[in-house]
Amino acid sequence: MQVFNDCKSPDICVTTARLRIALSMPSAATAIGDLSDHPQVRSTLKGQSAAGSNQSDGGTDESSEYAVYRDSSDIVIGAIWLCEGRISYFIAPHHWGCGLGGEALSGFCKSSPVRTWKLDAVVMRSNIASRRILEGAGFQFCGLIGGPANLLQYCRSP
Repeated sequence: MQVFNDCKSPDICVTTARLRIALSMPSAATAIGDLSDHPQVRSTLKGQSAAGSNQSDGGTDESSEYAVYRDSSDIVIGAIWLCEGRISYFIAPHHWGCGLGGEALSGFCKSSPVRTWKLDAVVMRSNIASRRILEGAGFQFCGLIGGPANLLQYCRSP
């Protein structure tokens, strides 16, 4: 089992039935910043930002940021961050309820080399949808972090 202990993520590109996930480029980073500024997204990212480069808006340094694109287009609908064994993600609110969050996270976690890494994620107790997405991607509840946000930690071993 390999633990990913670096914020310098490899160049991973994943294609699923409805999505494409690739290392973020400057134009995608701008779109991700705009999407993550949405109030509903900000509230879901609370406490979920990737370890090691935690920022108040949930973002991380560009080297660990992956853009989630709808189909084969250049339309960014979300992001996945990976740093020091912690994974974070979001899908834009107008794409919620379509299964795209689960498709993105599952597809990313099954990709090579990510499938060989031990990962964890943090989610607010009240974010039931995100908890289900994590469970669908093979993560299991592994502890209560506590604090004012009632954060839960989920873990995944290959």
